[in-house]
Amino acid sequence: MPGRFTGRRGQTEPMATGSEVIVYWRPGCGFCHKLFQRFDRAGIERTERNIWEDPEARTYLRTVTGGNETVPTVVVGGQVLVNPRPEEVVALVELGL
Repeated sequence: MPGRFTGRRGQTEPMATGSEVIVYWRPGCGFCHKLFQRFDRAGIERTERNIWEDPEARTYLRTVTGGNETVPTVVVGGQVLVNPRPEEVVALVELGL
């Protein structure tokens, strides 16, 4: 899918383990809000990293998105999903990946 990067490149932060979900987001992001709503409905717990307030999160995000600040970017068990559909993340969590 165009604009989507999955994998690890220049990993500088600890990877999510198992089905742990880490979301890199920023205020005002409608896609982030939609993703959070879907996670809440599915009962998915996550760690939220605000890239506007967390320089380490911003640096990591740029590393895995080719220098961009594309949000939401989600890490599930070490897999990086840039601007994923909520259903993609829910499916990975349900599979325990």
